[in-house]
Amino acid sequence: MDKKYSSSKHFVFQLIFVVFPVLVCAMLLYLVFLELSTYGKSSFDWVPVIFLISSLFFTYRIIKAYQEAHYRIAGNYLQYRCGFSKGKIQLLSIRSVTPSSYPAAGLRPALDFKGVQIIHGEGYSIFISPENRGEFIRQLKMEIGASEVRYREGKSNKEDGRLANK
Repeated sequence: MDKKYSSSKHFVFQLIFVVFPVLVCAMLLYLVFLELSTYGKSSFDWVPVIFLISSLFFTYRIIKAYQEAHYRIAGNYLQYRCGFSKGKIQLLSIRSVTPSSYPAAGLRPALDFKGVQIIHGEGYSIFISPENRGEFIRQLKMEIGASEVRYREGKSNKEDGRLANK
């Protein structure tokens, strides 16, 4: 079964990935108009225009990457795409799934401070932030098999919940 989950997006990441690039473009647009009005047509400097065009391109790419952030359970893999980070994890290599709040270690293709920490392979850690954590965890457990996923109860990884096979 192929199931796609959108990434949950926190306000701080919205500022970083949307508002800041737009402000930079607006500032560069102002510099281009200032350049045009100051020098006129006789001695025009192309540097601000080149910066404006390149910043518009990068702003478009950043906003597009922000909007397309998602996680997909497809076939034998958990695929993730968030910002400029993308990859996949084999479902059978997943050892534990823990609801978590912003862990500092491991790969972090997430746009929120609340999400799911997945331990896979030889102790590799990844933090993702699907919009509906509960449904995501249930679907992940269903795809792998309940006996193979260790699910830690609790609201964050700071709590010492006991590991339970559900």
